[in-house]
Amino acid sequence: MIFLFFLTFFLQTSAYIRKLSDSELVHYKKFGYVLCKQLINDSDLDFIVQEANNSIYRNSGFQANFYKKIEFSTLINNSKLKNITTHLPAKQIMDYSSNAFTRFMGGKPRVLKDAFLIFAPGFPGCGYHVDDQWFWPTPIHHFGHEGINIWIALSQYRKSHGGGLALSKNSHKSKYFKKARSLIRKTKNGFGRTCELSILDPHIYEHFNNQTITFDMEPGDAIIHGRWIFHKSVQFSQKGIDSFTHPLMRYSIRYMPENSMSLEKKKKLKFFDDLYPVAL
Repeated sequence: MIFLFFLTFFLQTSAYIRKLSDSELVHYKKFGYVLCKQLINDSDLDFIVQEANNSIYRNSGFQANFYKKIEFSTLINNSKLKNITTHLPAKQIMDYSSNAFTRFMGGKPRVLKDAFLIFAPGFPGCGYHVDDQWFWPTPIHHFGHEGINIWIALSQYRKSHGGGLALSKNSHKSKYFKKARSLIRKTKNGFGRTCELSILDPHIYEHFNNQTITFDMEPGDAIIHGRWIFHKSVQFSQKGIDSFTHPLMRYSIRYMPENSMSLEKKKKLKFFDDLYPVAL
């Protein structure tokens, strides 16, 4: 009886760890992103998809005018979701793409913030950007790894249909990077301008747009990219609109080293184990 209890507990709380291959690690280090096929196993994927569907109908307290729905920080009160996210290969990829000094100064990787994002035709999405202080609440400058985002597909995505994630290749190394980041961190009438780079500087936006990479993805696939890669929501094509039956869902988890300052709590992440759990 005791054995069955502990076996049941283990099955409910354990999470599958899918390590990245050498070629995936090398690709990330060279380009600042990597597409990982089947990052999430079927059991964990079924659970995350159900949570995403549930999030559509929950009152999350965040009004997302550019998406059908965005729900932040679901994992704080969800032990299984917290367990899954702490077992994703964030530590592996952050360790591989940093040196010993950076790892020492940054400390352990931690989950910074998670979000379910629900997208559908009729919503504008967000143009080329890097996440602002609300989506990524740590300072720009700090010791340690820059941080990563693991963007998990919970629906099928086809480049020909749109609705997915696009990256601007090498935008984190672009001569326009600092100017673009500075422009979109400004506010107007109290509102952020994160999604307005095409208005603020059409030339830079077009430059990033000319380097666009999009992806065909199955549920459970993931794009892992660095914090400073410019990315955007892909608009639905007519083919995507015509074949649309259900909102496209994704789950995004941002990771940062624990010695980073939380802009929400005004202290380092390592002082808040419940809010910012350690990535294993």
